Amino acid sequence: MDPQPDQAPSLIPAKRRQRLFGGWQATATRHTPLEDAQALFTGTVLTALGIAILGHLGFLTGGTAGLAFIVHYGLGWNFGLVFFLVNLPFYVLAFKRMGPAFTAKTFIAVAILSLVTAVQPALFAFGHVDRTTGAVLAGLLMGFGLLALFRHRASLGGVGILALYL
Repeated sequence: MDPQPDQAPSLIPAKRRQRLFGGWQATATRHTPLEDAQALFTGTVLTALGIAILGHLGFLTGGTAGLAFIVHYGLGWNFGLVFFLVNLPFYVLAFKRMGPAFTAKTFIAVAILSLVTAVQPALFAFGHVDRTTGAVLAGLLMGFGLLALFRHRASLGGVGILALYL
């Protein structure tokens, strides 16, 4: 009876796993295309808002977004365009290892994030933002955004592809 057909094999025997984790089991949830579209949009907009706060404060983040920030700060190039270009090589890995659906969702999410961060300065500007509060708020927004994307088998490229693959 261990493993069940809808669960991955486990190194922990079924009885001990039940005792340790109770009824909490990691199972994949299938989403409709509309739910996926909503999650892609919501996740990328939340992440873009977090990135806008970091940019306003002059802070950096890690991964491909951090590399895009460095180029943006150093050369004055548009963050969205640099972020889009930096992620291009990762689509090959995504397609080979994660499949075309994941790659398409990731490409769309990166494109939306690039577009939103490119037009954001024309839409609204920040006044005074406390550095500590801004950093915490940006981290929360970006974390919630990535969570929405990961739950719908998408990412924002770069390290996110590696994280979901591993």
